[in-house]
Amino acid sequence: MSVYLAEVVRKRSPAFWSLVGLKGALVALLLLPATNPNWQQYEDKAMQWRILVFPLAGLVIPVLWRIAGNGHPYPHLADGLLVAAPLTDVLWNTFDAYDQVWWWDKLVHLVNSVLIAYAIALWLRRYALGSIVPFLLVLGMGMTFAVGWELAEYSAGAAGYAELQTYGDTLGDLSFALLGSAAAAALAAHQPSAERGPDAGAPAPALAEGCQ
Repeated sequence: MSVYLAEVVRKRSPAFWSLVGLKGALVALLLLPATNPNWQQYEDKAMQWRILVFPLAGLVIPVLWRIAGNGHPYPHLADGLLVAAPLTDVLWNTFDAYDQVWWWDKLVHLVNSVLIAYAIALWLRRYALGSIVPFLLVLGMGMTFAVGWELAEYSAGAAGYAELQTYGDTLGDLSFALLGSAAAAALAAHQPSAERGPDAGAPAPALAEGCQ
């Protein structure tokens, strides 16, 4: 058995094991509010919804990859970026950073919007889309996610599961999300994409190398 396990480990890339570590860390962190719901830092944070929804972030890229035919190198980096966003959210809630540092929430919205939008940009590199289309898609999809997050926060607050978002706080969150999405969109517009032709739709060489 030990020889078999050693062979399995040897055949997997460092990117694969890094991704396993990220997803394992997310699950481990979510076990804290699941087993200690009365901790002060988890009050009015709708942690029960985070426990249910956040693990789904680890399934988005695997499902899309399967739907796309999984004939291309697995996009480990895009998968890791999507997992990193909920991971950091739970981490900072656990350390009570949002309540202790007034600007921390804005910083996290900015950083997480970059992570999510750039994960979208990495996926789009599989296709020959030019520059304008990736920019608009990344910006639009990044902001769509940000609006959805704010609606979810408002709904949780209105239902009594979390603090109700104020108008100013929501606008601030969306403003930082716009900055982050725009930054990722600008990167997407300048990164190489797949060439048109018989192999159109395959990942760009740089991405394939990064995902090995």
